[in-house]
Amino acid sequence: PGQKKIPETALRDPLVIEPARADAKPLAARLQAHQGDVLFHKHRFDVFTNENVPTVLDVLAPDDIVLYGVATDVCDKAAVEGLLERRPHTRLLVVTDAVKGIDKDVSEQLLKDWGDEGVRLVKTKEVVEEGLVEDLARAGA
Repeated sequence: PGQKKIPETALRDPLVIEPARADAKPLAARLQAHQGDVLFHKHRFDVFTNENVPTVLDVLAPDDIVLYGVATDVCDKAAVEGLLERRPHTRLLVVTDAVKGIDKDVSEQLLKDWGDEGVRLVKTKEVVEEGLVEDLARAGA
C-alpha cells in the first residue's frame, strides 16, 4: 500500500530530527558522524517549523537540494519558499514528476514561478537514470 518505492528513495539509516530545539553542538556532532538520510519530524506543513532545520542546513551546507513529494501547493511550497529565503546560494531542484499538488492550477503556477525564481525543474529520469546529482556534485567539487 501507499506510494511505490524505488531504490533511490529507500531510506538509508535514517536520523530523525525532532522539532524541539536541540543544542547546536551535539546536533552538529551527530550530523557529522551520520552517513545516512536525515528526516525532519514536523507538526505542521512547513518543514521550517522544526526549529533544527536551519542548524542542520548550516552543518551540512549542501550545494544542491533535490525536492520531491507532496503536496506541491502546501508542504513543498513552504519548503521551496523557505529554502529560497534562507539558502539563496544553494541550487534547488524540484522533481516535477515526483511532486503532486492538491490544487492542480495552483501547483502548475507554483512550478512556473519557482522556475522563474531560479529553481531548476527536473524529471525523475534526470536524477535517477542520467546521474544529475552526481554530475552536480562533480561540478561543485
